[in-house]
Amino acid sequence: MKIVLGIALGASLLAPFPALRAQQGGSAIVGVVTDGERAIPFVRVAVVELTRSTVTAADGSYRIAAVPPGTYSVNFIRLGFAPVMKRLTISGQEVGLNVAMVASRVELPPVQSTASTYATTAFMAPQPTTVLEGSALRTSQGASVGETLEGLAGVRSLSMTTGIGKPVIRGLTSTRVVVLDNGHRLETQQWGSDHSPNVETATANRIEVLRGPASVLYGSDALGGVINIVKPPLPDAIGQSPFYRGRLAATFLSNPRSPDITVGAEAAVSGWGVRGSLATRASGDMITPVAVMRNTSNRATNMEATAGRRGNWGSVELAAVTREERIEVYEDPVLFPSFSGFQRIAEERYSLKSSLLGGFGRMEIMAGSERNRRREYDDEQARYVALGLLSTTLIGHANYHHLPVGGMAGTIGLSLLRSDFEKFGRETLIPSSSVRNLGAYLFEQRELGRWKLSAGARYDFRGLTAGRDTVLKIERQTRRWGAATGNVGALYRLTEPVSLVLNVGSGFRAPSNADLFANGYHEGTRAFERGDPDLGVEKSLNVDLAVRAAASTFTVELAGFVNTIRDYIYLKPAGTLDTLDHAQGNARLSGFELAGAFHPTDYFSLRGTADYVRGQNTTLDLPLTFIPPMRGTLRATVQPAALRKLKSPYVAITAEAVGAQRRLDPGDVGTSGYTLFHGGAGFSIGSGAKVRSLDISVRNAFDKRYRNFMSQYKTIAHGQGRSVAVRLNFEM
Repeated sequence: MKIVLGIALGASLLAPFPALRAQQGGSAIVGVVTDGERAIPFVRVAVVELTRSTVTAADGSYRIAAVPPGTYSVNFIRLGFAPVMKRLTISGQEVGLNVAMVASRVELPPVQSTASTYATTAFMAPQPTTVLEGSALRTSQGASVGETLEGLAGVRSLSMTTGIGKPVIRGLTSTRVVVLDNGHRLETQQWGSDHSPNVETATANRIEVLRGPASVLYGSDALGGVINIVKPPLPDAIGQSPFYRGRLAATFLSNPRSPDITVGAEAAVSGWGVRGSLATRASGDMITPVAVMRNTSNRATNMEATAGRRGNWGSVELAAVTREERIEVYEDPVLFPSFSGFQRIAEERYSLKSSLLGGFGRMEIMAGSERNRRREYDDEQARYVALGLLSTTLIGHANYHHLPVGGMAGTIGLSLLRSDFEKFGRETLIPSSSVRNLGAYLFEQRELGRWKLSAGARYDFRGLTAGRDTVLKIERQTRRWGAATGNVGALYRLTEPVSLVLNVGSGFRAPSNADLFANGYHEGTRAFERGDPDLGVEKSLNVDLAVRAAASTFTVELAGFVNTIRDYIYLKPAGTLDTLDHAQGNARLSGFELAGAFHPTDYFSLRGTADYVRGQNTTLDLPLTFIPPMRGTLRATVQPAALRKLKSPYVAITAEAVGAQRRLDPGDVGTSGYTLFHGGAGFSIGSGAKVRSLDISVRNAFDKRYRNFMSQYKTIAHGQGRSVAVRLNFEM
């Protein structure tokens, strides 16, 4: 109810202002999309910066009305054709843009907007970027962000039960990976080993994963990479009749037994648009090939509502999210046979975004708030909170996207953050604290013939104040840091299908409250942790070199990287039983990622990935902990064009081979290698906005016993056994 009232109040407050009144003037982008000879219907044409789109008619024509002056990225996408991206400048008159698309058996990388300040295709991004969308996103959905993304090259999930899956990018996780919900930075207390991002992926339009440091654009913590969960553009009915539409997605998993339902609806009248969604899931205990893992069930309910308005002045959008989770925590059944501890998590987020357009360029302003409340209980009968953690965060940023100057297009930005933490409950681990951050940055891009160049610089002022705590024996104190970061990238098109990409970037991470002041038992590490108030800022320098190739029958990307981190913060044994100290040294992570697809015929395709990371604490000359072992996947798909009324039918088999991990920190435990087999089949019915799809998949089809190195339970439990998923999706 609070969400609905908040949306209604925001809309009513925005409506009276003259600057936001309906303006149906402006220019239009019109054109026809063909394959060189014949018209192509059902092509999605999107003006990325305006988050506006339309679909071509039967004759291939399209029209996007009320487009204000400016420079935009116009994207053309349709299955069976290579996507087309055009940069277009509008100065006040109707602009014609006819496009000829080339047939392609391969689904080429789609649009991304996370790795740069204006949209490009993922293959043209200055940093290694993967986009998960469409049917691949639909069939990859998991109960957490980590579970949803762990099939991508260079990404794993650090898991605890089915509801806790922290994304790992190139061997880095927790507060070294930034997670965005539609551009809204999340501060969901990821410092805890058993704290994963509290965000819903079932309502996403796509998920963009940027691999490698990105502090120039995203500030502190973006050492390993950035994950942006991008929601569908808010609808509008500019130049068309009012409309409404809905979506229903239902999933049932056999292991753990889990019904999962997502319902969404949206409507538009003139320049106004609204959207709402409800996602809910409830899972039972996970089953391994050996036994049932008692006390691993979870429940989650996620509600979202958004309202906004567009005109030739720009757009404004108000969004609200509320989420409730209950996650049970598994313990060693030998030592704690009746353990029934669990977590309750309540998350609320609100954001107001505006994009103002005109002859000056484009100004984006965003303000948001987040409240994340965690309560940990020792057992299911507990009446009192054992450990309570409450964070309240305010964020804001202003990005000025200037008009091209001397061929340079870029952004000048300012970001603000305030995050306050309070503890409650019977146990104490860290003190109450407050973080402040101010960052200013510049990012520019330019194309020179075969070259695509990018460069950026940023400076951050950051401070952390810890409150006086008599239990932890801490006096009130403040730490202040400053950090400069930069990024230089170059993409060179050797030939039309082949490009070389070089990127050199730096990142930083300021110490967290836990790094500095922890002094208590931490369930996530199962040890007594002690912080060090003299820790400094982590600073990284990363070098990426990649080759990318794309043609009508294949795509391939091979990327190698070396990420050197000075003053890396890690946990080291303190010489006493179950005691860990936060310490600082130097580290180096290096490795590669390979992803490719091959479509020799219209009906058969192969898709594969491989990745490897080597992490070393160079100060101690020891391997880093929880560095994922080498992995390779190969998926073979048979997909005829149609079977009577069934569209895009497919049958797929996937082999996933994971190597043994023998490079270990003395306190870590290795696992043997294993190979799992997965399968899937499905089809869709209908076309356009009314598509219905059915997908059936099975993971670990032969119920193989294995130990997952990236599981917090690898010493006491096997990995997940056979699991069958049935997914129904209705677009109405």
